[in-house]
Amino acid sequence: MNSQAIIRPLANKSDIPYAAIDCEGPWISTNQRRFLETIAIQAKRVHKKKNNQLD
Repeated sequence: MNSQAIIRPLANKSDIPYAAIDCEGPWISTNQRRFLETIAIQAKRVHKKKNNQLD
């Protein structure tokens, strides 16, 4: 929880996709999986945008 208070504002300031997921044990729920998939897609878009800016 303490790390979320530090990481979230930095991620927002830098326009970096960020997910904080609470889980107990090695299993994730269907909604958590969907959330992670959404974050992965956002990260790919940000990465592609940054690569295009370098060209």
